[in-house]
Amino acid sequence: MMSNEYQYLKILQELVDKAENNPIRSDRTGVGTWSVFGRTIEFDLTDMKIPLLTTKKINYSNILHELFWMFRLKNENTDYLDENNVTIWKKWYAVDHKTGKNYLGKMYGQILRDESFDQLQYIIDLLRRNPTTRRAVFTLFDPKTSADERLSFQDNADLGRGVLNNCHALANQFIINDKGNLEFLTFQRSQDVFLGGPYNHAFYATFTHLIAHVLGIKAEKMIYVTGDTHLYSNHLEQAKLQLTRDPYESPTISIDKSIVDFDDWSNINQITLHNYNSHAFIKAPVAV
Repeated sequence: MMSNEYQYLKILQELVDKAENNPIRSDRTGVGTWSVFGRTIEFDLTDMKIPLLTTKKINYSNILHELFWMFRLKNENTDYLDENNVTIWKKWYAVDHKTGKNYLGKMYGQILRDESFDQLQYIIDLLRRNPTTRRAVFTLFDPKTSADERLSFQDNADLGRGVLNNCHALANQFIINDKGNLEFLTFQRSQDVFLGGPYNHAFYATFTHLIAHVLGIKAEKMIYVTGDTHLYSNHLEQAKLQLTRDPYESPTISIDKSIVDFDDWSNINQITLHNYNSHAFIKAPVAV
């Protein structure tokens, strides 16, 4: 099977090529992008592989912290991120006037694990009860919490919305295949290919391995579909540099046996990254 990374690099090359002869497309941030629509990568997760980029270094601990904060802690405020020096969301912070804490409004984990219906626990229970189910579906899209881009981040949060519209995991499905292995399909409406995409891929691959682990089976595949798939105009030179590099072999992870149910996950050290070799970091500005 072709390396996961070559599939990603093919999309990155497509966008760099498009930049050569096409005007910049306007976007919410004002930075501008070149974009393509509707792209799919099938990630091989066998043998605990994780699609962590090797053509530039990625901080996997930040991915674990974000996953733990979103899906385990339900991202009710940003205390955990701040305590662990994870700064990726700082530019969008709003203030929860009830608690005085920084938060992002209602997004991601608060939708997935809403106290009125915990979608995550539902799909785990369903897959345990009926391994051939076609109904292990969840969404992080709630139209009532969609941000109005005409308003400030704080104003959206004050109205009970997210500071931004959720980008990833709008439509998702798990299935246990005929070999008894777990497969995951996810749709992301908008992906920043150079900065965000690599984190999204490793985030949901780790999530898939975690779900397989608590089910007592192995993960085999993740099918990752993106709608607007874009390269920001101020990432073009960085993308060109990355495309000069040859990928290394994908790393793997292991998950501590103490995690029997998802909420047994109490700290990121229960997940260990193995054999990660990469080229150097490539810095690029975040479009706000």
